[in-house]
Amino acid sequence: MSWKKSVLLLLAALAIFASLLLSQEKAEGEDKTLRLAIGDAKLKNKVIQVTSGGIVSARAGKPVSFERMIKEMKDSRFVYVGESHDNTAMHDIQLKVIQGLFAQDPNIAVGLEMLPAETQPALDKWSQGILSKDDLIREVRWYVNWSMNYGYYEKIFDFARDNRIPVFGLNAPRDVITKIRMKGWEGLSDEEKALVPRPDLSDQDHRTLIRTIFESSEIPHAMKGEGLEKMFEGLYRAQSAWDEVMAANAIRGGEREGRKMIVLAGSGHLLYNLGINRRVSERNRMPSRTVLAVEVAADERSLGVSGSFADFVRGVPEQERPAYPAVALALKNVNGLDNIVVERKPIDGVASGADIEKGDVILSVDGRNFSDINEMRTYLAGVPWDEEAKFRLLRDGEARELTIKFEFKPAEMKEGDKIAPSDMTKTAPQIAAPASGRIDRLRRRVEDVIKRAEGEVGVALRHLESGQSLEINAGSRFPMASTFKLPVLVEIMAQVKEGKLSLEDEVSVQKTEQHLGSGMLSSLTAPGIKLTVRNLANLMMMISDNSAADILLAKAGPENVNKRLRQYGVEGISVNRSCQELIMDWMGVDYQKYKGLTLEQIEAEARKMPGRTPEANRESRQKFILDPRDQSTPAAMNRVLEKVYKKEILDPESCDLILSIMLQCQTGEGRIKGKLPPGAPVAHKTGTIAGTVNDTGIITLPDGLGHMAITVFTKGFEDETEDVEKIIAEIARLVYDYFVFTGDVPQSTIPQS
Repeated sequence: MSWKKSVLLLLAALAIFASLLLSQEKAEGEDKTLRLAIGDAKLKNKVIQVTSGGIVSARAGKPVSFERMIKEMKDSRFVYVGESHDNTAMHDIQLKVIQGLFAQDPNIAVGLEMLPAETQPALDKWSQGILSKDDLIREVRWYVNWSMNYGYYEKIFDFARDNRIPVFGLNAPRDVITKIRMKGWEGLSDEEKALVPRPDLSDQDHRTLIRTIFESSEIPHAMKGEGLEKMFEGLYRAQSAWDEVMAANAIRGGEREGRKMIVLAGSGHLLYNLGINRRVSERNRMPSRTVLAVEVAADERSLGVSGSFADFVRGVPEQERPAYPAVALALKNVNGLDNIVVERKPIDGVASGADIEKGDVILSVDGRNFSDINEMRTYLAGVPWDEEAKFRLLRDGEARELTIKFEFKPAEMKEGDKIAPSDMTKTAPQIAAPASGRIDRLRRRVEDVIKRAEGEVGVALRHLESGQSLEINAGSRFPMASTFKLPVLVEIMAQVKEGKLSLEDEVSVQKTEQHLGSGMLSSLTAPGIKLTVRNLANLMMMISDNSAADILLAKAGPENVNKRLRQYGVEGISVNRSCQELIMDWMGVDYQKYKGLTLEQIEAEARKMPGRTPEANRESRQKFILDPRDQSTPAAMNRVLEKVYKKEILDPESCDLILSIMLQCQTGEGRIKGKLPPGAPVAHKTGTIAGTVNDTGIITLPDGLGHMAITVFTKGFEDETEDVEKIIAEIARLVYDYFVFTGDVPQSTIPQS
């Protein structure tokens, strides 16, 4: 694996498209990451020449012997040795450095990027000679926390155990790093913040390094611009968080034992002494040294690198093929299923090109049944080059068999060119053409649910990253009920942007503005209630407060809401009446007669009216359904969701505010969210009136699988609201499972290091 590929992958900067990784050949020219003028001010403008098999001291600017290098490390409290994960020569250097430092002074410890700190109890047992190799792999869940073959590290582990050298896991749980990438450190819980110190993002040299790597390959024009910049910032946060947490754990491990700490990590975390090494030094100012290796091609006498690249640079010959094959199968466990499921179609490793699809259930491998991913990967790690493994899979209810030969494919990705699935953090899915066959199966399943309903149902959904979509009765018009409050909020935010309103404008609520229906404002004492526009918007969306909605609609103007939607290219939505008028029309009460009354007066008048028969209710419901006012198609409402999510309307800050408010919606828990896994993020808005039970929102799929906008509108139901909610919940879960388990939403993946 070339040095450039190693760095690119370690930093996950080019995880946008897998095809980009395939295109990084030496013909593309000089690797700019090797000679950047960053890092040590005294050395950054110098160039040192590294030969294969040689070691160069950056400070001396000339070759040194291995023994001399070890001698110069005597006073260093921290020593960092980088690696390309599948390069055997680099792991040999790591072992040799550990052995040399141990001979000099046995008071050393080893810190590993490969394992999270939570595996420390097992590592302590290993260092004490208690565990066997098989027990270690099982207890630290090696092939879940790290996908590189244990064989690359076996000699290092054996030396540590045989000499009772403490070994420390330095990394953080992957889901925490993913959250930092997506939301920033502030998005962590207090417990998660205790695991990962706030990463420093201010070092301009480090940012230059990561930016250079990120931009070192051609990126499709469609990915450039604001979206690409946000992707870089997320990746930079993640890289910085990895460095920060490993630095903190390295210090903690060294202090626990009072020993020299030797840190083994992907070279991308150590380049130019700007990663883990810089962050440790800033915390304790203790002396340190960094050793990095670079591959020198057979046809090159030497390779020039910046004098600030590392304290010592070792040249190694280019590796023809990795020592161990990588299967590169992304796997997952599914609740209620004993067998392991394929998480996505393999695009590299020996499994690339095999007839394996996302959602395939693995019944057996070479006749063995597996329910534990670590155990399956442990078994596959024992299959050498040029041997084969026989898989038995279940797809669409049909069992099928295939054989995968573990053959080296030099024209395709090698094992180290992309960290295998268990080490991956995912980004949003790539743009891809819809898988029509699978989406048709989803359509049939949703239609089966709708056929059982005793009312009319319309469904619109779109996977916002891949563009896959499904519409069933999505062009029909349905009463919006309270989902109309989303278009109202869009208009409010537009007027705020234009300076006509301010979110901090205060509104004094009058008694005549306390209206019928849901919410809390109608139960308070007015006058005396004073709320900002922001607070009214929160009440309108979070608890569907009708009084707050009607106050805001009066400010926005229904005609302005409709005009704005048309300006944004959304047709099929008509906002006409306040919640008060909607309800009174449904009740058969003359709104014009009572519109100036207080809520108490309206309720008193309503009590005087005779009760309505079931037949009268049905007639009123049908009349309400046929009223063209305050209706929308599911497709149109879903389009609003998509435009808000993609920042195609308003400004990004306003769109983010709308989505953040919708994430806090407290109504309709049994609808879109009803059958989703607990905690699945859903930014949504519900609506209920006169046989109509609606929900519209955006579901954040797990594991970086993207986002799904879904709108389910209903009308004409006589069922209890709870029964109609179950229909919405069932549809939402079918769609969720499609994209999570069987949908064709190709992934880019971000290697962990």
